Amino acid sequence: MQSFDLLQGEPKGDRPAALYRSTSGTTVHQEGISPVTYKVAVYDKDEAHQVTVTKAELGYFSGKDAAIPSNPADGWLVLSVTDRSDGYSTCVTPASAYTLKDAAGKEYRPSDAATSVPSKPESFGDTQSVVAFEVPADFARGTLTIAPNTAVCEKGTMNYVPLPVHSNATVSVSLPTA
Repeated sequence: MQSFDLLQGEPKGDRPAALYRSTSGTTVHQEGISPVTYKVAVYDKDEAHQVTVTKAELGYFSGKDAAIPSNPADGWLVLSVTDRSDGYSTCVTPASAYTLKDAAGKEYRPSDAATSVPSKPESFGDTQSVVAFEVPADFARGTLTIAPNTAVCEKGTMNYVPLPVHSNATVSVSLPTA
């Protein structure tokens, strides 16, 4: 049973481990992550496609369908991702392209229960996605690899096609430990 001590201003009782991670809230997060690029074959040449993880947030509740982790000792590492529209190619990175490896080398794949990636990019403006991994509540550091075989891109007006990708990108994730 979960409860909150109103006199002490602290949670008490049985709670999933991810909720005890921070003393000031129910999540820990990282922001200000530098954009990365990978090469997409657009028209007759490779173009750089920019992807930015705008926020990495570890908590117990996901933003999609109120999904909770399958294990109470785990939490969701939820990544807010922006695929940038740059004029040459408007693309979206598929969820299957993301892999997370923790500091110990254990690999995680995105969870269908908590991930939301559009099937095609926005025609006007950047495309927003949420990619979520079920990780241990004490997750602190890892490397996100973005390695799609193809990216769905707009090639001509409202014509969406998978185009080959010729490189990958990595992002370092580093969350506060308290």
